[in-house]
Amino acid sequence: MRYRKTIGLLLLTFSLLAGGVLATGGSPLVKAELDKSALTVGEIVTFRILVESRPGLKVTFPALEGEFSGLEVLGQGPGEPRQEEGRKFLTHWYKLRAQDVGSYTIPSLQLAYTIAGQPQERPLQTKALALLVKSVIPEGEQLQDIIDIKPLEPVGVNYRFWIVISLMLLVAGLAGWYLLYRRKRQKQPRRPEQMKRPAHETALSRLRQLQERDCAGPEQVKRLYFTLSEIFRSYLEQRYQFPASDWTSEEIIAYLNKNGELSFALKSQAREFLENTDLVKFAELLPSPEQIRAEIQRAIDFVQASKPRPAATGAGGAEIGEGI
Repeated sequence: MRYRKTIGLLLLTFSLLAGGVLATGGSPLVKAELDKSALTVGEIVTFRILVESRPGLKVTFPALEGEFSGLEVLGQGPGEPRQEEGRKFLTHWYKLRAQDVGSYTIPSLQLAYTIAGQPQERPLQTKALALLVKSVIPEGEQLQDIIDIKPLEPVGVNYRFWIVISLMLLVAGLAGWYLLYRRKRQKQPRRPEQMKRPAHETALSRLRQLQERDCAGPEQVKRLYFTLSEIFRSYLEQRYQFPASDWTSEEIIAYLNKNGELSFALKSQAREFLENTDLVKFAELLPSPEQIRAEIQRAIDFVQASKPRPAATGAGGAEIGEGI
């Protein structure tokens, strides 16, 4: 009888402990992987961290920027979360590139997770991974010897020839300037500014045409994103009077952050759009059809929200200026 009571108490204790573990979701499982273990110089490799846990757990992934373990970080972002049979699967990816030949080690990274209702963070650790970067020259081949050029030989300068050429160019330049000056004076007055098509109308028309374009493959998707980026930058250039078409995304973001007309939400929206399009244009990221439609709609929403508002007339006929 006493033996049965002892067994019963042990079973009850085990059930309570197991129930407590299941209630908190247990420890998540973490895995790190590379889409290739060997590559050539300049080639891009994708590094992923996968976490499997029960619902109710929040996982924080590490942010990598600039250079990581000798590799250049080109981009990063979350994958599509999914749930299967009561388990939650999370993914975070990083695009890396090596510029030198050699063996690299992706070190162990630390993640953190919290359980619902418990603010304390708990650590998770990935395993280190090995990566081999090879030369673009096939193994066994050698570069041909470089043949040196012949030594320089002195060459006489015909100063009279160059003086004549310089005078001819000077005369041609002065004649061209004079003709251009006369032409400007005789030119008819330009159309009034209000007759020109506003920048937002042009941008919205081109963006709606872009929505109807069919992207059948990766090359068509990349061309679409170059066109989408050009439309957005052209609108910024005309709307806010700065050379957005010639600037990098970082320069544009820094300029917009100093713009007092734009709200914080629109600045964040512009930054996210520029970063997303750069990943497709330069990091060989292939978006889904839903992501493509969402990116075009993001540009349309930005133009709609930032376009000039028509001047309203207040009491007594006074005009109220435009605003954003």
